[in-house]
Amino acid sequence: SELASDYLTHPIDSLKGFVATIHKALKKRGQSIKNKERKKQLYSVSLKLKEMNKKLKETQLEVVENEKKNVYDATVLTAAHNINQPLTVLLLKAEMIEEKLNYTGGDEEVIAHVESIKKSALKIYDIMDQFKSLSKPVFKDYLEGVKMIDLSKARADKELNLNKQRLPAVPPTLKSQDTPAISKPVAPKLHSEPPAAVTPKTILIIEDETGIKDLVCEILANQGYNTISAANGEDGLILFKKHINTIDLMVTDIRMPKVNGIELYHQVMELSPKLPVICLTGYDIDFEAQKLQNDGKIKLLTKPFALKELVSLVKKELDDNKGLLKASSD
Repeated sequence: SELASDYLTHPIDSLKGFVATIHKALKKRGQSIKNKERKKQLYSVSLKLKEMNKKLKETQLEVVENEKKNVYDATVLTAAHNINQPLTVLLLKAEMIEEKLNYTGGDEEVIAHVESIKKSALKIYDIMDQFKSLSKPVFKDYLEGVKMIDLSKARADKELNLNKQRLPAVPPTLKSQDTPAISKPVAPKLHSEPPAAVTPKTILIIEDETGIKDLVCEILANQGYNTISAANGEDGLILFKKHINTIDLMVTDIRMPKVNGIELYHQVMELSPKLPVICLTGYDIDFEAQKLQNDGKIKLLTKPFALKELVSLVKKELDDNKGLLKASSD
């Protein structure tokens, strides 16, 4: 066993070398290999040890490669999340400015600059998406002694059409709400005649990124909705229980400290099983969230998302669930 251990630690390349080592060790002890059968056994053992050594080396290389891949994946995932958060704010802000300029007849050159900002924001997202789609990074020479990841090898699974989507002419109001938690809807000014009196829908928004939370509240308030917001799942659940009879839709981030969006969804469903839910995510969609969407229980919106995407999805969810919500309240 000592010889085998020594062989694995300091392998001998040839069978003759292995046998010679055995002879030398036995000679020191005043012993020798007395018959051919024993020699054959030694050769057999040496073959097995060589095979074990080969597998050990392969395993070691595999472990090193896996560790590198894990570091790469973790780095890309962290970067994607931390970049997608401000990228969402940048994109939504640009679209809000663009809509206001379009509505008020703003300078075409300024509008073109805003459009360029949107395209650049989407280009950043596209680059991060390509990083995530690489199962194994391929490197190319950049400068002497410096390499870059070759993104041309990546094939993004989805195409981005966000820059083609626009809201209809709605007069945006780029101002902060009266309170950080509850925002009153802004009266629409599209028609000369006042619209029929309708009780505005109330939307609960839970998002730990303040910039995104405030923007979503502002956008939906501009569309005529009441908004109630919280910065985490725990506070979101408290607000939901407090306003359970008036909330028509919940929009929640998935990745949040303490209580995440999926955990919050399950707790809310125990109290209001028919409530429509939209989940926001800056990460790759995990198995449970994907399954909930496939089962028609939630809708997923990936950051960064376009202003029109958010507004259209909210309207669709509220329209599709009118009958269900009314039936559950009767």
